[in-house]
Amino acid sequence: MAGKKYKKKIPKRTKAPNHTDAAIIDDKAISSILKSLENGNIKLNEQAISDLKEASKEYLADTVLLNGLPRISALRKKLIDVNETSHNFVDMLEKMDISTRSLLKKYSDWVDLSNNFLNKAKFLQYAAEEALKGLPKDPGGPDKKKAPLEIYIRQIAKVYKNSTGLKPTISNKDASKGKGIQPDGEREFYSPFYDFIAACVSNINPQDFWANAALGSTIQRALKES
Repeated sequence: MAGKKYKKKIPKRTKAPNHTDAAIIDDKAISSILKSLENGNIKLNEQAISDLKEASKEYLADTVLLNGLPRISALRKKLIDVNETSHNFVDMLEKMDISTRSLLKKYSDWVDLSNNFLNKAKFLQYAAEEALKGLPKDPGGPDKKKAPLEIYIRQIAKVYKNSTGLKPTISNKDASKGKGIQPDGEREFYSPFYDFIAACVSNINPQDFWANAALGSTIQRALKES
């Protein structure tokens, strides 16, 4: 029909798998956590157990992913390099005269100097710029595993509060007094919520050891920022 416009159909793209799909949580790990909670008189309903499993899956996947990535500062440096290089490349192509283009095409059929190629180079520059904007600040220090754990702690805090009706808290005392299980000058952390997190971490990611002081201070910080 004259005058009628047809929109070009865009083929559906296959959805990229989420990185959490590769994380597998052993049912024995969840059972062990639940047993530890029962010893502390904490019982989770079906929804809470489901939330626990989902949060644990995300924590494990994020930890594996983050441990395999370079430091954020290193990523930033690489993205800046991509951004600057692609910018210079686009600038060079846009300023290239017809004679130079023709000469390059003469010596190689692989040379693509079309507008489509130029747009792809621009997209690369744009992608680098957007990636730089989305990068968080580098926390510094050699330990990169605290970020996924803090997120996990805040998720488990919701499970704890919904299941017990209590606000998740953590206490500490001078470890040099009483049992003295920590070196002098350090603090010993304890609370039912601490025991909950310790059970989760030790069962979900057992190879990632957390000492009392390190885990306790991370819980304290995560609760403060939630």
